Amino acid sequence: MSLKSHEKIGANDYKLEVEIDSEKFQKGIDKAYNSMKNKIAVPGFRKGKATKGLIERYYGKEIFYEEAFNNIYPEIMENIIKENDFDIVDMPKNINIDKMSAEEGVSFTVEITVKPEIELKDYKGIEVKQPETKVLAADVNKKLEELRDRNARIVDKEGKSKSGDICEIDFEGFVDGEAFEGGKAEDYEITIGSNTFIPGFEDGLIGKEVGDEFELNLKFPEQYMETLAGKDVVFKVKMKSIKEKELPKLDDEFAKDVSEFDTLTELKADIKKKLTQDAKKAAQNNIDEQILSKLPEKVKVDLPDVMVENQIENSLREFSYNLQSQGMNLDSYLNFTGSSSEEFKEQMRPRAIDQLKIDLALEKIFVDEKLKVSDKDIEKQYEDMSALYSMPVEDIKNAIPKEQIELNLKNSKAIEFLRNNAKLVKEEAEKKAKTETAKKTTAKTTKTTAKKTTAKKTTTTKKAPAKKTAAKTTKKPETK
Repeated sequence: MSLKSHEKIGANDYKLEVEIDSEKFQKGIDKAYNSMKNKIAVPGFRKGKATKGLIERYYGKEIFYEEAFNNIYPEIMENIIKENDFDIVDMPKNINIDKMSAEEGVSFTVEITVKPEIELKDYKGIEVKQPETKVLAADVNKKLEELRDRNARIVDKEGKSKSGDICEIDFEGFVDGEAFEGGKAEDYEITIGSNTFIPGFEDGLIGKEVGDEFELNLKFPEQYMETLAGKDVVFKVKMKSIKEKELPKLDDEFAKDVSEFDTLTELKADIKKKLTQDAKKAAQNNIDEQILSKLPEKVKVDLPDVMVENQIENSLREFSYNLQSQGMNLDSYLNFTGSSSEEFKEQMRPRAIDQLKIDLALEKIFVDEKLKVSDKDIEKQYEDMSALYSMPVEDIKNAIPKEQIELNLKNSKAIEFLRNNAKLVKEEAEKKAKTETAKKTTAKTTKTTAKKTTAKKTTTTKKAPAKKTAAKTTKKPETK
């Protein structure tokens, strides 16, 4: 078996000429005989009992050729691709057999599509905005208030309800005087201001007292279930109880109750530390997103159609999976948005192309910049995932192949390189630069306007005598 020649027939397509020697093909024929003999009938013999020679004499030698070729073709192509470093992006196609016999072997041609080479420039020094990472006292106080809210006591309240109160109500809704399905509940608990009901419902509970019975005249939103959308509705409501949150006092005792710290000062310091860590991580993610959004414009490549189509299909499967996790399927989503499957795929095409450019760019950067991923890096990644998902390392390894982990780490290394070499522009500096540009533009415009005004005045002065002459000419008919 050998690759006799390969010819480039397109930007990323090659035509291979392959030869299989007779010995290799004969092994394929023997395998084909063993798999087919029980299905071939030869007069005077039970199925499976006729020898290969008998079957060949009765049906012709060619009877086993197609099966023999199919048996050895996958291994042949796998070896050729591996030995010649063809990085194919699709299954080989357009197989054309030139000759095939037990005595001379097989000669055939096949076409493959390989991963495209790219031109990548100016990827160092990509300009991105530096996100703000400063944590303010207000941020810390907000977290403290959230802690207070989570640790609040729920107590019965006397008097009128207000926003934030927890009300227990009975209600029933009527459209055109008729109760509708799903519009009735008893002992229903609702927090005023939670926006869980249609607009106006929760506001209508404000100012009520326990025992009050009242009606709310409202309107269903236009974007609602078809049978009720836009219709007037009357809710009959009874206020059964009102509760409010009793927030704990913000002091050292509170800190001891909700954390491992003895003082409120220590708790605040810890909150600030964690918020700062989160802000820095968020800032890094933001910078990475900015870099990746600008990377496709640095890439020049002729993408094979099959790569784009495969990427669209992958994106579609991922989108469909995300919909399922939200209790919806793709068909329902398409019906809701009024799009066909083909239209939706076309909408995904630009993003698919950008993603391919990003993937190819990261791969090239990893190689060109001589970045490395070690076995130790891969093992650590498995251990981190094990801790994250609370699963044994071996289970993670069985679920995610080493090659996928290695690829993810290579991409991470390339992104890290881009981040370390990016040009970060702080927001204040960016505003200052814009202000300076605006000033220069204004000054330039002012000068230009001044020049035009001067030129206009000069022209007017020269034309003054002509205006006087015109005035005299106008008065002549009046003299007459």
